[in-house]
Amino acid sequence: MIITSGLQQLLYMVTEALCDPGDIVLVEDPTYFVYLSILQSHGLRARGIRLKRDGADLAYLKAVLRSLDRNGELWRVKLFYLTSYHQNPTGVTTSFEKKRGVLALLKEFERKAGHPIYLVEDAAYRELRFRGGDTKSVLACRGCAERVIYTGIYSKPFATGVRVGFAVLPEPGSRPLFASKATTTSVRRISCSNCSRGGWRPAGMKSTWRCYAAAMRTRRT
Repeated sequence: MIITSGLQQLLYMVTEALCDPGDIVLVEDPTYFVYLSILQSHGLRARGIRLKRDGADLAYLKAVLRSLDRNGELWRVKLFYLTSYHQNPTGVTTSFEKKRGVLALLKEFERKAGHPIYLVEDAAYRELRFRGGDTKSVLACRGCAERVIYTGIYSKPFATGVRVGFAVLPEPGSRPLFASKATTTSVRRISCSNCSRGGWRPAGMKSTWRCYAAAMRTRRT
């Protein structure tokens, strides 16, 4: 695991560590606009994958990968950036079945690419629901550990001023990140750790969910 000063720093570092200028990053269409700026700053190309109500269009993703293979550019694909919970800007939550399908396709085509194609699951909004149960992360897929980078943040569910991001990393992808990481402040890390250990998250999130539900009812009236 790695801890950073917010999610944007984390996404910047992951992208910098895994990609070279001219590489291709698969993203949802539409996707988080800040991440598009990160790609542009690194000289990378974004290839959009259409969304359905339950996440990425798997048939479209397969067609894109096949097209890149035919054009001799599959080797340029390094990762798929997926905002899998309450996606910004559409609000779509990717089903576990879709996550498993995306991962299977990436594994299938990475053989032709000649290198790993990582799935970056951005779970920043995972806990910000106001109804329904949780959806399993792609980390729950058997045999996924070496291809998934799971990212989250404390500022969304805990406090907006606490800019602490974290990532669960596969061993091959973690080394360049640890080499380049700028450590976040210890006060932030200790605050988040103490609140988690003290059981704040379950109780605190129930209160937050009630507030979101009330806000949604107000908007509908």
